[in-house]
Amino acid sequence: MKRAELTELRDLLSAVVRQLGDEGRSSREMVAEFRKRHHRETAAVTSALVDVALIKLIGEVSERRPTPSLVPGQGDLFAGFSVPAAVAISVPGHAEKQRKAFPKLTFNELTHWYKEHSKAREADVRKLAGVRRLRNLIRPFMKTGDMTVEEGLAAAEAAGAKVQAEG
Repeated sequence: MKRAELTELRDLLSAVVRQLGDEGRSSREMVAEFRKRHHRETAAVTSALVDVALIKLIGEVSERRPTPSLVPGQGDLFAGFSVPAAVAISVPGHAEKQRKAFPKLTFNELTHWYKEHSKAREADVRKLAGVRRLRNLIRPFMKTGDMTVEEGLAAAEAAGAKVQAEG
């Protein structure tokens, strides 16, 4: 499937949306009408459309809260932090960004991702607040930039438990 075919399909879809939008149609009705008018073009790119939909869904699923990271005696490490389950990061040797589970990010990867996203999404400050708070909490416990977020959070939690036990 060629990128040009998807571009052509987008142009056809845009024309249908403009026309039917003037008539006050729902998105579902627009899709049905588009498929009726352009069934051959749609059939030719069905596999690519499924790929696009799945990639979009991966992005949506990645925005969800991570699976609880349970540490004996400490509970869920990420409780109270609004962080995504996975993020797309630049990886040397790969043309496309790679998805990585948030708890498994190294501190260097977290810092790079955070800087990149806080610039790109200044309007989305609330969304990054949990990540910023987590990064600030674990920073003193990161012995190397290769430690994972999960390891740093476990160290911070253990230090907090130790202070409480001593106090």
